Amino acid sequence: MDSGYFRATARVVLLAATAALLGATGASAVPHFKVLHNFCAQGGASCTDGKLPLAGLAIDASGNLYGTASQGGHFGGGAAFKLTNTGTGYAYKTMFHFQSVSGTNPQGPLLLSTGKNLYGTAHDGGTNNAGTIFTLRENRTGTRWLLFAVHNLCEEEDCADGAHPVSGLYVAGDAFDPRHGGGGYGVMADGGAFGHGMQYQYYPKFDHVSPQQWFCTGSGCPYGDVPNGEVAFDQDNRPCLTLREGGANNKGVLDCQNDISLLRHDFCAEADCADGATPMSGVVKDDTFHVWGTTNSGGAHGQGTVYNVLVSGDHAFNVAYSFCAQLSCADGQNPVGGLIRSANVFYGTTAGGGNGGGGTIFSLDAGGAEKVLHHFCTRSGCPDGSAPQGSLVTDGAGHFFGIATGGGTHGGGTVFELTL
Repeated sequence: MDSGYFRATARVVLLAATAALLGATGASAVPHFKVLHNFCAQGGASCTDGKLPLAGLAIDASGNLYGTASQGGHFGGGAAFKLTNTGTGYAYKTMFHFQSVSGTNPQGPLLLSTGKNLYGTAHDGGTNNAGTIFTLRENRTGTRWLLFAVHNLCEEEDCADGAHPVSGLYVAGDAFDPRHGGGGYGVMADGGAFGHGMQYQYYPKFDHVSPQQWFCTGSGCPYGDVPNGEVAFDQDNRPCLTLREGGANNKGVLDCQNDISLLRHDFCAEADCADGATPMSGVVKDDTFHVWGTTNSGGAHGQGTVYNVLVSGDHAFNVAYSFCAQLSCADGQNPVGGLIRSANVFYGTTAGGGNGGGGTIFSLDAGGAEKVLHHFCTRSGCPDGSAPQGSLVTDGAGHFFGIATGGGTHGGGTVFELTL
């Protein structure tokens, strides 16, 4: 990945700018939306193929997609799946079923390593029911994944080593190579030195969790509380994260830090939280030394924002767009997922609003012009899904992939593709 770009999911890649002309009229192409999988398609009420996906997808160089569902599976603890790119479509297969020994209720995306292993976290389960960090490896026939290694959390007194991870593992570069000592960043919601969670690095080669930052630290949680499930990186590859509560105004914090805090914004610093409140995703960087992100609430209309912050200099903060600017929030409201960037355009989702009320997929240019690319739940039963969250990923050829937590043919959520 080019050093000027951010990796917030298992893989975010730079796209070429896309523009399509239809004949001499100059009309732009209509985005094409397609459901790739409807969860709860197997096992009846048990949803053995998984249900309620919460995290974005990972994508490999062949265009295969990897992800987790937080519930369902053979043991009810969730499932990990693969959508194989067949060249003419995608074939879904549940590859691993979570249970207590592996951890349960996975809430973060998977991370692919150079050695073809998959790394992830489970919010619950494990020896102490405080979650795990796990490694999956494909069997020789390629038909399923095996639990290769598991790290149990809350092994130390008062869970000083952390508990209940809410993110997957993230790396600053394009490749994760744990065989040579590489570590991935993650976030836990509980435990740590002050009991409010922590940011950490996990080194699979040594099976070691290294705390990087503890949350809350005092009355009113001035350093933030309730961390979100993404770790981002700024232009200097310093880890950035957001917390949805705490801070000076108890409306969340953006913090990019190394040994000391280098960039910080306390949300709701302006009247009526015009600068946004309650961020629920990470950030993505551009080529002008800014990081961009979303908030779930606040802004001019109280329904969330897209914002950017200058990393260097005076750390100038700017709201690029406030959701619910259109009648009945047709432009979307309450984003949960983060942004990805293609050339000079950002893409993301909102969990609500749109013409169907089930959320949107949107684009936003650097000048703040927003365009809805898909409205979820415009048909009865929301067959396309509803409440999308988790950041989108792309194959670099105009195809965007994501998950919706609800809706679909069986009500368990969907995996979808949007083609521009």
